[in-house]
Amino acid sequence: MDWAKHGSLVAAILYVIAVGAVLAGRAPEVPVPVMNSLEVRPLVLLARTVPPPGEDGKRGEWQDLTDLVRTAMEQVAHKPLATPRDRLRTAAAAAGIGARHLVAPLAGPLALTDPAAGALVRWAFDPAYAATDADLVALRGADLPPPLGDMAVASLAQDAGRTADATAARGAWSTAAEEVRATTSLQVILFVSALVGGTILWFRMRRLQIEEATFLRPKPTIESLLPVAKVLVYFTASFLTLGILGPDLIAGLDLPGGFAAAAVGIYVVNAVIGIALILNVGGARPGEAALDTLGLRTLRPAGILTGAAWGVGGWCMLVPAVLSASIMAATLLGIGGNPFDNPVTLMLVLDPTPETVALLLVSVTILAPLFEETFFRGFLHGRLRRHFTPYGAAMISGFCFALAHLSLSNLLPLWALGFALGVLYDRTRSLWAPMIAHALWNLGTAAFLLSVFT
Repeated sequence: MDWAKHGSLVAAILYVIAVGAVLAGRAPEVPVPVMNSLEVRPLVLLARTVPPPGEDGKRGEWQDLTDLVRTAMEQVAHKPLATPRDRLRTAAAAAGIGARHLVAPLAGPLALTDPAAGALVRWAFDPAYAATDADLVALRGADLPPPLGDMAVASLAQDAGRTADATAARGAWSTAAEEVRATTSLQVILFVSALVGGTILWFRMRRLQIEEATFLRPKPTIESLLPVAKVLVYFTASFLTLGILGPDLIAGLDLPGGFAAAAVGIYVVNAVIGIALILNVGGARPGEAALDTLGLRTLRPAGILTGAAWGVGGWCMLVPAVLSASIMAATLLGIGGNPFDNPVTLMLVLDPTPETVALLLVSVTILAPLFEETFFRGFLHGRLRRHFTPYGAAMISGFCFALAHLSLSNLLPLWALGFALGVLYDRTRSLWAPMIAHALWNLGTAAFLLSVFT
């Protein structure tokens, strides 16, 4: 290839390398209090599943879990947390699991301004303290998800000799804990079912690769792959530029919806640029229709139901694929996945207001599947399939998909995700299936993060 004819491509490659190096060197770290809060919130959720102790003060089969949560809380109780809410909820959980010594350091900074925290601190410091009506009212009215308020009320009322209040609180505690356990059990059953079903589908999907492996296809050349390379390089350059300028631009604007709306806006701009690049430099055949270049011709209305069925099956396939890749990354490479590498997920759990959740859910369950499946499966995978087998094209397009997320810790799981979506697209010959599977995966991930980390 005559590189002199492609000066813009060379310049874009050098720009991507330089900007990527700069961004990698200045990657912002999540503040320590935020990381501490993200560590303690799953512990609070586990504490919410523990039922009240028996009349003898013991918890039977729940004692091991209680001890585990108490030990883990001891590691973070004296550390700074991101929000007063984290302090109050963790203090209430500590009171409920019998970790009285952890209540004061957790709730102490709030004692002068929060009546519920004040009641917990007085109880923690003075074993003979008799909780008042005002104390119990404050605990019941605090921002505490069930059964945390009842856990705290039961602990204080029991020590104060308020038998009726303690019994009522223990009953509500037992009911709420059972509901939390039931919800958690349903999630586990759904996960295991998807794992088994997805594994079966993977074994059946092997025929796709075996059947295509013997087909003759034109060998890839630099000229045949040049349009693809141009789209990827130019899009990466644009994506990194917005990554640099976007935060400062957002900070200078007072936009309705705040940072969440701005993040969605930047994503839309990236999507428009990506589609424009495909249409302008990605077409490899003269006169090729835009719908064919983007793979959108496959979105036939008649194929919605079949696509939806395969989308659910594809979501099941994603579970064993991503799980296997995550285990491999952790055991062989020593890289643990971090869902909060993505600022969108971090924003989702730190600012779970209805407006923020709605905007970010629109982004991850609608915008992301629409654009990313069109870009990486409709265009990239479709173009690579002219020269590679289904698995070969899925490996390459999946790797590009993973790189685009700019997350080293999640590179292998994202690669597995992209690979599985590519195989699904190849099997169904329709973008409906990977779009729906991608949307379900993102929705499930968001639901998990909201349930565990908020």
